[in-house]
Amino acid sequence: MLVVSLLWSANAEAATYIASPKKRVVVLDPGHGGPHRVGASRKGYYEKDINLSVSLMVKKMLAEKASHITVYMTRSTDVELAEDRNADNRKRPKFANDKKADLFISIHANDVDTPTDANKGFEAIVLNLDEKTQKHTKKMSPSLNAHKDYVLFEDFKKDAAQYLDAISRLMSNDPMNRMFGKSVGEQITKRGYRFNGVLDATQVYTVLYPLECPGIILEMGYMCNAGDLAYLTSEKGQKDMADAISDAIVDYFENIERMEEYAQNDTGSEDSFSNDNYLKYYVYDSSGEGYTIQLMSSSTELDIYSASFKEFKGIAMLVMGTGTFKYKYCYGCYPTAAAAQSELAWARKSFKDAIVTRYKAGKIVSTK
Repeated sequence: MLVVSLLWSANAEAATYIASPKKRVVVLDPGHGGPHRVGASRKGYYEKDINLSVSLMVKKMLAEKASHITVYMTRSTDVELAEDRNADNRKRPKFANDKKADLFISIHANDVDTPTDANKGFEAIVLNLDEKTQKHTKKMSPSLNAHKDYVLFEDFKKDAAQYLDAISRLMSNDPMNRMFGKSVGEQITKRGYRFNGVLDATQVYTVLYPLECPGIILEMGYMCNAGDLAYLTSEKGQKDMADAISDAIVDYFENIERMEEYAQNDTGSEDSFSNDNYLKYYVYDSSGEGYTIQLMSSSTELDIYSASFKEFKGIAMLVMGTGTFKYKYCYGCYPTAAAAQSELAWARKSFKDAIVTRYKAGKIVSTK
């Protein structure tokens, strides 16, 4: 799976002010809809209504915050896109592709049949096509086909053009998906709401699989959790969610704009890079070198999706070092030690022993 945090950090303080942002297109997808697709249902509340209400608020807020962003919605009323669920799901990414979207956001509320105290909080779900996910999808194919929210078993013919195109698109979009998910998480956390991280889907969602642009599923909370349900159905909660999502969209495109400006800058200065050396800012690129923030090290390999990574769950990256504690878990990549240092205090809020370290060709080579 492509590592995300290898792009120029989304939070870099040194980024230049963008006076004239480019026109962008966002497609908001309020999940479910219509009489046959209500989604989760708890205490008389339907997920389809919550999804639509928040999505409409996001659209309105973006019109006020960012006139350069055009927003389309897969539905603006309580309707289904097709009577068949699978056809309905497939129309949503097709709509985004037809609109030449720069970002697709499918907005949902979560739920489970047998809830526990752990089932609460906001989650960002990204597409994953690794072997483990594919095997799980195939194993579950009878129930998944009946559910029809997931890619069908026959779509995983590895020599099929559709599958090869999906792999190619994912390689391009995965860093963007995760960067946007992290931005949403930061905005949600600012508002005092629990964020569970940027998570890989355990199945392959139909609404993400055919996307040509970056895309993500946002699960705003668990309707089976009394606290989440009260928040999601309140005016304040919905406004908070919409405000967080719209701010994250604005932040995301500002970060994209900055990266594009850096990529087009060929002045040769230490803090800029051109298209030719853009890939050097990937830690694992054979010619890549720069600085990263080492959060922790371990003598054994750890699961970056575990709760021990706290706010960096799912977005920390493993970079190999030497010695007994050779597994180094890092965040971000920066062209200078000073750029990395500017975010070190933020990282130390979660990992007090975090340090700035230098990498080259996928390995830690020294600390600063």
